[in-house]
Formats: sequence, structure tokens, C-alpha cells
Amino acid sequence: MEEIVNYPEVHEKLMKLSCYSRKTFIDVLHKICEEESNDMMGILDQSRNEIHDMASSIQKEQKAFKETLHQLKIERTNSERNESRMSTVSCIDGVANGGRTRKKNKKNSGSRPSSVCSLPAASTTQITIEQEKETVFRNLDTAGAKLDNERKRQAARVEELKSRTRQNQKDNAHKAKELMEEANNLSKMLDKCKIEQQEKVKEIVENKRKKITDSTAGAQTIFVVSGDNPTGNNNNPGNHGVPEIGKF
Repeated sequence: MEEIVNYPEVHEKLMKLSCYSRKTFIDVLHKICEEESNDMMGILDQSRNEIHDMASSIQKEQKAFKETLHQLKIERTNSERNESRMSTVSCIDGVANGGRTRKKNKKNSGSRPSSVCSLPAASTTQITIEQEKETVFRNLDTAGAKLDNERKRQAARVEELKSRTRQNQKDNAHKAKELMEEANNLSKMLDKCKIEQQEKVKEIVENKRKKITDSTAGAQTIFVVSGDNPTGNNNNPGNHGVPEIGKF
């Protein structure tokens, strides 16, 4: 709002307005800017909440993936221990059985080959663990990519808001000019009405003054005449000290 008010063209016209028109213009402009600021704050709060929800969801997924990975490591360790123990037992059993078999074969036939201790078959547990581990890492990569996409989307949204803000400033400047013209016209109209009222009051005062003057100039002359001397002769002793004519 300050940028618009301090705009040279607007500021120059604003200073030419009357106090009432200037206050009206500033109040209207303040209301417009306040409404737009509230809209911008609402959009920013919505974006902030979306980012927070997305980050919380990804953190929960990452925590679950880490727990799964930790459990897989424990299972892998236990599986390796079991396989090692089973391999040792199998070798011992194979050696013992091989000795007994060789003795038996010597009794039955000296030409038959002796049995050899066989290694245990590869366990499918290790393969399953590796597959699940790959799945966990793939999910982590997916979550990271999702977060990056959300950041890019929010960055684009912020740029859009900045562009909208710049456009709103231009629109507000245009609105300010229009309001300034309206306020200027209103100020002129008020000044004209004021002058007309002053002229009417002046005319009324002049008319009343003229009527008073005419009434005073046209006042009747009152003659005070004595009853003993209807002819108006002052030689009558009974009329001494009484004026012949009196004006009121």
C-alpha cells in the first residue's frame, strides 16, 4: 500500500485532494490491499501445511523402512549362525557316517568308493532377505523422489505467487489511479456544492437585509395633534410643551 501511495503520480494527485476525500481514498485502498494480503497468506499457509503433511508421511515411511531393514539384518545374522551350525553338524555326521560306511564297504566289497561329506544346500532365507532389502531401498528411493517432486511443486507455486503479487501490485496501482480520479471528481463536486450553498446563504441574507431596509424606509409618520387645537396652532396656552409632530 505504501508503494502505491508513494507512487509519484498518485502521490501528487493525492495531495491535491481535500482531507475528507484523501481519507476516503486511503481507507478504500487499505481495504483492497488487506483483502489481497489475506488471500496470499491463506495460500501460503495451505502450501506450508501440505509440505508439513508430506514430510511427516515420508518420515513415517522411512522409519518403517529402517525398522524393516533392521529386522532383516537380525534375521540374516540368525540365519547365518543357524547355517554355520547346521554345516558343522552335517560335516561331523558325514565324517562319522563315512567311517562307518567305509568299514561296512570293506566288509562287503573292497572295490566300492567311500562316501564323502557333502556341504549343505544354499538356504532360501538369504535370497529372501536380499530381495526384501532391495525392496526397502527402492521404496526409500521412491520416497526421496516424491519429496523432491513436492519441493519442486512448492517452489513453482511460490514463483507463481510472486508473479501474482507483482501483477496485483500493477492492478492495485491501476485501481488507485481510478479511485484517485473518482476521489478527485468527488472533491470537485463537494467544492461546487459548497460554493452553491454559500451563494444561497448569501442570497438569503441579502434578501432579508433588503426587506428590513425597505420596511424601515416605508415606516408611517405619526402626527401627534392636540385635541384643544385641532388646527395645529401652537399659540394655544394649553398646548405648551407638546410637539406638533412626532416621528416613531
